[in-house]
Amino acid sequence: MARTPRIDLPNFIDHLQARGFSVEDLARSEARRFFTAWCQAFLGDVHQSTGKYRYLGFHWHAFSYEFTAALSGPSALEAYLSLESQPVLVIPEDWRNNCGVRCSGHGPPDLTELRDDLYVFPESLEWSMAFTHEHPRCGPYFAYGNP
Repeated sequence: MARTPRIDLPNFIDHLQARGFSVEDLARSEARRFFTAWCQAFLGDVHQSTGKYRYLGFHWHAFSYEFTAALSGPSALEAYLSLESQPVLVIPEDWRNNCGVRCSGHGPPDLTELRDDLYVFPESLEWSMAFTHEHPRCGPYFAYGNP
């Protein structure tokens, strides 16, 4: 299994701020609560089939292996970038080391160029975007939720 990249949180925050986003760090307990809710909302079929939310090392494999219906590639990015502006959470695959952020700005942030495993979603869990380190071969993935 390929090793997942790990974002450097200060540089990641600088990346978002340079693009006009307001950014606030998430505390570890907050990140855990939000990511747990995200897993329950989007990865239920993986958990039901395997007993875990992570499949083959990555949470986004729920989308790539079609446990969860999602748009992928350019159509996913188009749907995501067409969303109205609202605060979103950005949590990395390895949220225990880099807890993630809450950000807001002019639309959702395009994180494709970072080529990292990042999950973006509003607190309402009405949708989710999964950016991957394997882009453009795999991902990104966009899914609507059932909060």
